[in-house]
Amino acid sequence: MKKFLRFDCVLLIFLAVFCLSCAAFFFYQRSAGGHYTVMTQSGGAARPQESASTPPELSVALPIDLNSATKEELMELPGIGETRAEAVLAYREANGAFTGVDELTAVDGIGEKTLEKLRGYVTVK
Repeated sequence: MKKFLRFDCVLLIFLAVFCLSCAAFFFYQRSAGGHYTVMTQSGGAARPQESASTPPELSVALPIDLNSATKEELMELPGIGETRAEAVLAYREANGAFTGVDELTAVDGIGEKTLEKLRGYVTVK
């Protein structure tokens, strides 16, 4: 059997340290969950897009009253498109006025995650 030379041992130790350092860096970057900004090319000039932590700018006054909101107003809310806005209106017409914001989970297509996104944007008067 071949004996390891001093050079071989040093090389193996260096390689092991390098691999461990790369693995540690990879897992640190992955778990850090950093803030990312997406850049797109539009008309030759790059502009930053909204990130997940930046609330969207709305053209309606906040908070929106669920009992008087129009389809267009509901569609301005994060996570609410045309289909969900129509579902909110259909629920309101079938069941009467909302008694609380939590009642939104009874609307088809709106679950707990969507409700959490909407909490600061809607109210019931």
